[in-house]
Amino acid sequence: MAFLRYHDVQVKIDGDNIFAQSASIGVDASVSEVRHTDGDIFRYAPTNGLRGQLSLEYYMTGSINTNFNPITATETAMDGIFAGLSFSNIYAKSLTFSMEPYRPILVQSTFDFYSDLSNTISSSFEDPTANAAWDGQGKYAHGAVSYLAGLPDRMNNTISFDYSSSAERVPVYLIGETTPTRVTLEKTQCNMRLKGSDIGGVIQTSGTNANITCYLEDINSRSNIANFNVNGEIISQRLSASDNGYLEGEIGVSQVHR
Repeated sequence: MAFLRYHDVQVKIDGDNIFAQSASIGVDASVSEVRHTDGDIFRYAPTNGLRGQLSLEYYMTGSINTNFNPITATETAMDGIFAGLSFSNIYAKSLTFSMEPYRPILVQSTFDFYSDLSNTISSSFEDPTANAAWDGQGKYAHGAVSYLAGLPDRMNNTISFDYSSSAERVPVYLIGETTPTRVTLEKTQCNMRLKGSDIGGVIQTSGTNANITCYLEDINSRSNIANFNVNGEIISQRLSASDNGYLEGEIGVSQVHR
């Protein structure tokens, strides 16, 4: 089979076609050698089930599937397709994006999955303009505006911000089974890093509470695309200045959800 061009590689997660800038997938098997009493290796045996990871980079052109954000995702498993290969038991691991003036929002997502890759590699292509989400209009990565609510005192002008969320998950296996009966949702955490003209009040030893929400809106219709909230503690503050530049402040806010 000849090499597939990138636009022939379909990526589909939870029923959503992802028009990714880059995508990668991999599966690992946990095996260990089994030895005789004399020390000789006579076979290898699994020590855990299969575990794979899918990594995607794609531009935000509308609302993000709630199952893609570890903070809003549940323990419900998703199915997926990558270049014709099917896989299942998919769960959101992390989501990250940055926003600053005149730059499109590039989202980085990672997923864990607990299955093998079935079927064979095949070509598949969907014209984005034929997708129902297109709605007869172009969807552009730079067609979004944002504003922040809940900024610390004196931090009135922001230059940029980063948002990230992550989740820890644990697969649960029954005796004699090779796929998990459940993948529990454990610790989830979100972080926001903001750059601006100030750092607000000086943080205390135990941190300083902050409740910051990022609102994203469509630049044309002004309709809401998504909201990202971090209601936690300011855990870091930075100030920097350079030759022929300005004094810039940076704060980091973190929240543990569970």
